[in-house]
Amino acid sequence: MRQAASRWFREQRDLLPPYNHYDGEVWGKHIRGGLYYLELDGDAVEVDKLAYSLLEVGEAVKVRYTRRLRAINIDRLPANGANGN
Repeated sequence: MRQAASRWFREQRDLLPPYNHYDGEVWGKHIRGGLYYLELDGDAVEVDKLAYSLLEVGEAVKVRYTRRLRAINIDRLPANGANGN
């Protein structure tokens, strides 16, 4: 019972700020243990299957993620030289 409560507390604490931020390119992608990860400048951030399948290596992104390296939101950024119109 104590282990379950401790795990629940850690998971809830992970949802609270402060969050990590990353602006840059996706360096790589991999699947480990049935979980999907994007490699962002040294961190392997867990994402859902849809984000994993839609994002490509080299794509510019802005990612907010938890201390336990789980993505909260991912925004695609315009390619270099694009004016957004």
